[in-house]
Amino acid sequence: MKAFRITAVILHLEGTLLHSPLHALKAAAGCPDAIGLPDFLRTVHRSARRTLITAVERIERDAPVSGWRLRPGARRLIGFLCGQGLGVGIISHHGRQAARQRLESAFSLRPAELDLILSREDLLAAGRRVN
Repeated sequence: MKAFRITAVILHLEGTLLHSPLHALKAAAGCPDAIGLPDFLRTVHRSARRTLITAVERIERDAPVSGWRLRPGARRLIGFLCGQGLGVGIISHHGRQAARQRLESAFSLRPAELDLILSREDLLAAGRRVN
C-alpha cells in the first residue's frame, strides 16, 4: 500500500464547529428539514430565488450572535490542525459574509488564514454548472 500524507482538512461550519441558526433560516425559506438549503434554493424558480436569498441574508445579518454557539472541542480542534501545519477549509450552508464573521468572532480566524471557504453562494453556483 502506498503511503499518503494529509495536508488539509475541510470542516463543515454548522455540523462540526458551531451550532448555528440554520434551522431558522431553512424554516423561513420553507425548506424541508431533509434537504440542504442550497439544494432547496436551486429548486425554487429563479424569480423567487433572489427574494428568498435576500430574506435569508437579512436573517443571517440580524441573527443574534447568541444563535451561534461553539460545539464542544471546536477551538481545540482548530488549534490542533493549525498547530500541525495542516490547511483548514470550511464549507457552510450560510452566506459567505455570515460564515466569515462567525469564524473570525469564534476562532479569531481571518479568511486569509483559511485555505478554502465554500459558502452557500459557491454551492449554488456549483449546482448551476452541474445542472
